[in-house]
Amino acid sequence: MFGVHHPPLGRARRKAVLLCYPSVQEYMRTHWAFRKLAGFLAREGFHVLRFDYYGTGDSAGDYQESNIGEWLADIREAADELKDRADVRDISIVGLQLGATLAALATADGLTVRELVLWEPVVDGSTHLDQLREMEKLKFGMLRHGPRPRPHELHGYVLPDHWSADLARLRLTKATTCRAERIVIFGSDGLAEYHELARHLHDRTGGPATVQVVPEEVASGPDSALLATRVLQAMAAELSRSAA
Repeated sequence: MFGVHHPPLGRARRKAVLLCYPSVQEYMRTHWAFRKLAGFLAREGFHVLRFDYYGTGDSAGDYQESNIGEWLADIREAADELKDRADVRDISIVGLQLGATLAALATADGLTVRELVLWEPVVDGSTHLDQLREMEKLKFGMLRHGPRPRPHELHGYVLPDHWSADLARLRLTKATTCRAERIVIFGSDGLAEYHELARHLHDRTGGPATVQVVPEEVASGPDSALLATRVLQAMAAELSRSAA
């Protein structure tokens, strides 16, 4: 498994942050934002680790041979690696979209964290699949001539049947207790499902679960990079306040 460790710049905190990428279909357009977030957090004194799941990015393996269970194991392994490398006991996790959902599921399956930051989490896997397909239709709809969407392919990646089935069954509101002292959900608007999710997680954990709305700064298309600064700064500031 490939990972990049960003050591703290200046005075180091006794806490570290693990970053969890979204699905392989969203990896390339969010890569720049994750590198920028890692830089913000390192300047705040955190050890930061971002990593590629099995079969994605620079990690070994074939995406078609991976599955959600394997990616959950990757998150736990990355968390252990970060604790060892940073020599800390406490870590927080920031996950985006599917990465946020998997981070929450990993904490429900034994991983304990201080803060769980869910950035635009996938609350319903079936809805997420529909959104990705709509984005693909929009992309190909802009082309008067050229390739058409291929069956069993999504944003340039083959989507195996087992991935479609696993995602379709994914419901974050059905997760068991998340082992986090505090949960913060970041969204570009105050979606009702995020507030419902916050209430659900609060009821399950007994700890605070809040929603922070940070409007999008740049309207981006289905193939463009995620250009965000304000939300990255807000997440870094939130983690810094809790670590003070």
